[in-house]
Amino acid sequence: MYRFGFAGIVLVAIYLRQLKSTSRREMEQGIVLAIFGGGGILFQMDGLAYTDASVSAFLTQGYCCSFRCG
Repeated sequence: MYRFGFAGIVLVAIYLRQLKSTSRREMEQGIVLAIFGGGGILFQMDGLAYTDASVSAFLTQGYCCSFRCG
């Protein structure tokens, strides 16, 4: 969490001029994407805490194959 927070602060400092020209709609879309992305990571970490490594590897492999082949 600290790394991502620090990286966010650095990016805001670097791109401050561009952030000022960002529209309200773009900010709303970014916030929604962040909420869904963060929620997905949270659910994934919670699920991995209750499953074996072999099951996790099988599901990851199946996802990668279906993503590439499908």
